[in-house]
Amino acid sequence: MHRKLQFLRIGMIKLVSLIITTIVAIWLAILGLGYYAIISKAVLGAIITYLLTLYYCKTHFKLAFDKDTGKRIFSFSGWLVASSLFRNLAHQIDKLMMPSLLSVQALGAYNRPKDFIEQVSSRLNGIFDTALFPVLSGLQDNLAVLNSAYKRSLFVMNLFASLLTLAFMFNSRLLIRVFFGEEWLGLQPVMFVISISLLFNIDGRLSDCYLRSLAMTKQQFYFRIFETVVKVIGVLVSYKWGIFGVAVSLALTNFISNILKILYVGIVLQEAPLRVVKIITMSWKYMLFFLPLCVVAFMLLPNSMGGEFAMAAFFLILTIVVFLFFPKIVGQQYKDEIHGKVLLFLKQKTYLKMINR
Repeated sequence: MHRKLQFLRIGMIKLVSLIITTIVAIWLAILGLGYYAIISKAVLGAIITYLLTLYYCKTHFKLAFDKDTGKRIFSFSGWLVASSLFRNLAHQIDKLMMPSLLSVQALGAYNRPKDFIEQVSSRLNGIFDTALFPVLSGLQDNLAVLNSAYKRSLFVMNLFASLLTLAFMFNSRLLIRVFFGEEWLGLQPVMFVISISLLFNIDGRLSDCYLRSLAMTKQQFYFRIFETVVKVIGVLVSYKWGIFGVAVSLALTNFISNILKILYVGIVLQEAPLRVVKIITMSWKYMLFFLPLCVVAFMLLPNSMGGEFAMAAFFLILTIVVFLFFPKIVGQQYKDEIHGKVLLFLKQKTYLKMINR
C-alpha cells in the first residue's frame, strides 16, 4: 500500500483501529483493570491493524522455501529489524538510566515534557516517512535524481523543523500551563531545551528514510549503535545536574549522531559535506530576523496566562508576515520553489469561499 501511495486506505485502517482500541481500553479501565487497559490498547491495536491490512491487501499465504530470496530478504529486513531495536533503545536509554542515577520522581518529571514533544515528533516523522519512502524507493537507482531530492528535502524539512522548534521553545510556558498545570512551570527550562531535539530528530528520520530507500540498512544499524553509545555517555556525564543536565545531553547527542548521519547520506549521494551544511544553515537564515524579535517578546511579555497567549499570537503573526510577505528573508530556494505554491493555495481557498457565498 505504501508503494502504491494508498495513504487514504492506510489512514482509514489506523483510524478504525484507533477507535476500536480506545473504546475497549476505556471500557476495561471502567471495569477497574488499571494499566492492563493501557496495555490492551497497544496490543489490540497492532492485531487489528495487521488483520485489516491483510484483508485490504488480499494477502494469501503459502509455504515456500527459496534460499536466494531468503538471503535478499534478510540482508534488508534483518538489519532493518536490528536497527529498529537499537532506535527504540537509543530513544529510551535516558529514561531507562534515570531511575538508578536520579530517582523515579525525577524520571516522572522529565517524562512530561519529553513525551509531549516526542508524540508530536513521532507523528510528523511518521507522515514524512510514509510519504517519502515509497517515492524514494522507486528512484533508488537514479543517483542524480536522488541527489536533487535530498538537497530539496533537506532544505524544506529543516525549514519546517526549525519553525516548529521555535514554536515549542517560545511557547513552552503556555504548553505547560494548558497541558500540565501551573504547578509544573518549573519544567519550563527542561521543555525549552528538549524542544531543540525536535529539529535534529526530524533530520535524523529524514536520513533514515534515505538510507532505507538505498537498502543501506546495515549502515543504518551501525549508526543506531553509535547513537545509543553516545547517549549513554551523555547521560552518565550530565545526570549530576539533574533532569536539566540530562535534557542538555539529549540535545547535544541528538545533534552529534544525526549530523553525522546527514553528512554520510550526502557523501553516498555524491554531495560534499560543506554543501550539505550550507543547505541546512541556509534553511535557518530567517532566524537572524526571527529570533531577536521572539526573544524580546518572550522577555517583555508577562509570565501569566494572558502573556503566554499574547506570545503565541505574536509568534503566529510574525510567522505569517515573514513567510508570506518577505520570502527573501526565508531564503531564495523558499521564494523560488515554495512561496508561489503557498500563495496559489491561499488564492484557491479564497476563491472557493467567495463561490460558496
